[in-house]
Amino acid sequence: MNRDMCNRLTSRAPWQIIQVYGMTEGSPYVAYQKLGEKLETGMVGRFLPNIEAMLKIEDTLDDAPEGGPGELWLKGPNICSGYTDEQANKRAFPIEGWYNTGDICLISNLGIVSVVGRTKELIKYKGFQIPPAELEVHLNSHPHVVEAAVGSIWDESQLTELPTAYVLLVSGLGAKSAVLKH
Repeated sequence: MNRDMCNRLTSRAPWQIIQVYGMTEGSPYVAYQKLGEKLETGMVGRFLPNIEAMLKIEDTLDDAPEGGPGELWLKGPNICSGYTDEQANKRAFPIEGWYNTGDICLISNLGIVSVVGRTKELIKYKGFQIPPAELEVHLNSHPHVVEAAVGSIWDESQLTELPTAYVLLVSGLGAKSAVLKH
């Protein structure tokens, strides 16, 4: 959550925002901000007890520089042991017992984790993970489409990413630029 969004939210009531970092495979979460703890923008907090973490250079088994940035790999009692899909299992658990989150992180010398990016190409829409490539295949199969690329834009009103397509249509259709919202 960026600083501006946090400030707008806390200006409406005497709330304190407590951030956590988690994923389905690390149910329910793996790092958290303690109540009353003040962290810099972008920092999430410390890992739960018994969570082991390491940072790897993207797409390798090599260690990232101390502190990162690097792909965050996790091991612990609340990390799932794997998937039933063998191919997905090999990608997510390249080293037995270690889950590759696909998130690019920093870990401070105090053990505070910050998520700074992603290696997996996913659009996070209201909790759903949407692979842009799947939308591109669908769009590019249309006879009026020469080429399409899909990314995301941040929708402040919904506090989520919105899938966004950039489409080149065949000539002669009289196309206009448009932003569609639902």
